[in-house]
Amino acid sequence: MHMQHKVRSVVLVGVLLAASSEARAAGSESSIRGLEMAFRSGVLIPGGDVQTYTFPDEGGPDSISNWFGPQIPLWVDVGYRLDRWFFGGYVQYAYGFAICPTDSSCSAWAIRTGVESQFHPADWKLIDPWFEIGFGYEWNSYSATTSVPSTTFQFSTTFHGVEFLRLGVGADFAVARDLRLGPFMEFSLGEFLGLSSSAAVPALHFWFGVGIKLTWAP
Repeated sequence: MHMQHKVRSVVLVGVLLAASSEARAAGSESSIRGLEMAFRSGVLIPGGDVQTYTFPDEGGPDSISNWFGPQIPLWVDVGYRLDRWFFGGYVQYAYGFAICPTDSSCSAWAIRTGVESQFHPADWKLIDPWFEIGFGYEWNSYSATTSVPSTTFQFSTTFHGVEFLRLGVGADFAVARDLRLGPFMEFSLGEFLGLSSSAAVPALHFWFGVGIKLTWAP
């Protein structure tokens, strides 16, 4: 009986140790910590005004659609994933479609950079939904060249300013061990500080974007 009691005790201790080991392993699997990078692209649609002229005879609000059309961004996010939170920054270059006067050739491009945070509410293996908030700074460049007989006119300007609110939502689907792929939507609200006229004051504008995000988390 004494020997049986010892055997039972040893078996019980072994079971408890195994259960503890499995619990620690499960906890380590659910813990997500480390470097995370993402690459995005899609389309950005502008709205709002780049500026408002202070003199009524100059036309009042100057819509951003008078200057810029949709943009195609190339976007990189880099940061640290701490379980359900991601903290990092982003850099974006965007090729833009310029609104061009008759008999002119035009071009547009943009650069944006800033900081961001993402919240991942669910701990699912196959799908990882997220919500994002951030802010940054942007530069939107516009150039136009107009040629008339014996004369060529060139004009360029850069509207730059603060994007004081960026909101995003998306979902990442597991496609490989360290890769996730999924759609996202983004909205940013900002105000240009670099204006094309001394008779203008800043006005609110926004960009609404949709696209695809590829996330690498080694």
